[in-house]
This record gives sequence, structure tokens and C-alpha cells, in this order.
Amino acid sequence: MSFTSGNGAGGATFVGLENYRALTTDAAFHDGLINMLIFLATLPVWVMLLLLLDILIHQGVPGGKMFRTGYFFPAVLSAVIIGSIFNVVLGDDGSLNPALKFAGIEAVDWLESGPRHWPA
Repeated sequence: MSFTSGNGAGGATFVGLENYRALTTDAAFHDGLINMLIFLATLPVWVMLLLLLDILIHQGVPGGKMFRTGYFFPAVLSAVIIGSIFNVVLGDDGSLNPALKFAGIEAVDWLESGPRHWPA
């Protein structure tokens, strides 16, 4: 597809290497290429720095547990936020059921685990 020109919905015409020639004069491509090269050049430094931090944390450096908590907190927080959003949207009084009612569909308790079978 990189050798063709078109809108992606059909009718593509073969242009050969013209797309690649256009990249040589595109400033955004040059900026992206430079940024990628800087990233690749500094990647080993960042990996070594993080490895050093990991070693220091596991050696029992004062404040290591606090750093570990701060580092891991965003990963935990995102799951909590996603769960809260699901609860707001899919809860019994959530925002999805009024939309279903407006469309003429019966409301559903999306977070219900299934029919309850109480002992007789």
C-alpha cells in the first residue's frame, strides 16, 4: 500500500517510490525520526537507571517502600477508576438503563451475577 495513492476505500493508483520521496522533504517525518533516534540512544541509560533503582529498593534503602508504593499506585488506581466507571454506567441506576428505556428496551441489571436461588 505504501507504493499506491488513494483514500483507502478503493481506487488506489500505483505511484512507485513517490511516497518515500515525499518523506525526504517532510519536516514532521524528520522531527519524528530525530525523536526516535534520541529515544533509542537514551533507552539503555533509562533501563540501567531503573535497574539501579530496583536494586536499591530491594536492598532495603530507607524510603524504598514509599517509592515502590508511589511507583505502583497509578497501575492500581487505573483499575479502580475503570471499575468505578463500569459501576456508574452499568449499575442498576446507571446511565445505560435510561438510554435503553428511551429506546424501548427493558432495563437490565448488568452487574447482577445471575438468578438467585434461595433455599426453600
